[in-house]
Amino acid sequence: MIIDFHVHYYPKEMHKDPQAFLTRHKMEVLLEIMPKEVWQNVLKPFDFYSEYMEKYGIDKAVIFGMSNTPEGCKEMNNAVCRVTEGHPDRFIGFGYIPLSNPEEALEEFDRVVKDLGFKGIKIYQRIHGLRYDSPRLRPIFEKACELNVPVLMHSTQLIDADRPDAQNPALLLRSGLLEDFPGLKLVLAHMGGGLVYFKDFYYSVNQYNQNKDKSYSSLFKNLYFDTSPPNWGKAMIRAAVEIVGDSNLLFGTDYPYTTARALSNILESNMPEESKKRILGGNAARLLNI
Repeated sequence: MIIDFHVHYYPKEMHKDPQAFLTRHKMEVLLEIMPKEVWQNVLKPFDFYSEYMEKYGIDKAVIFGMSNTPEGCKEMNNAVCRVTEGHPDRFIGFGYIPLSNPEEALEEFDRVVKDLGFKGIKIYQRIHGLRYDSPRLRPIFEKACELNVPVLMHSTQLIDADRPDAQNPALLLRSGLLEDFPGLKLVLAHMGGGLVYFKDFYYSVNQYNQNKDKSYSSLFKNLYFDTSPPNWGKAMIRAAVEIVGDSNLLFGTDYPYTTARALSNILESNMPEESKKRILGGNAARLLNI
């Protein structure tokens, strides 16, 4: 089974008038950070992704909407629910919650899991200006543990460190959040921005600093990483397997922003077939209890 763990859903309104849609949902920042060449995919109807699944043999996909307002989050989550209810064998709903409104975020988290039957949530803390070690993430992680569902978290690429809105995913390791919530199922999108490759580095740093009480590298066992976008080539996928193992990697495309290369990077990588099966769907099925 192949499960795409990272698929964006945009309704018809977005396809008709992106500017109006993003303005209403207070996500105009996407117009600035989204490369122009991806708009041709963004503006395609979501049915195009179903054709994509058929063409490349993808069995299921985790889908989620996005909004920066409490009302918009409910609207997008309801829209995603209509898709999952119409195709329960194909699409798995994840909720999107308004991090800028902590109380409403927790209420919506409860609603999407308990009432809509979603399997987890997606958070995009960068849009809200939140660091990876923000105290405002604590109640979200606590709720995720309570409901026993995964959190898919946007990860800024480490190579973007010179950007004014850039954030360092490594802040998670020293935030105390992972130690306080050892049962948290946290998926860092986009290979954690490259964090996946630093496990051994953090181990050596701890040894050098004689920091025996806190091993950052040990925290990696609680982290999952999705392989979107396809910039992570075959050699990098294989290196990630060697560093963190094949049980903590999840295939993802970041559709509609990427292409089928995200899948071929795994299928054509020089690794055992069992590892490919785990990454392509086995790990996701275990994480989602499906």
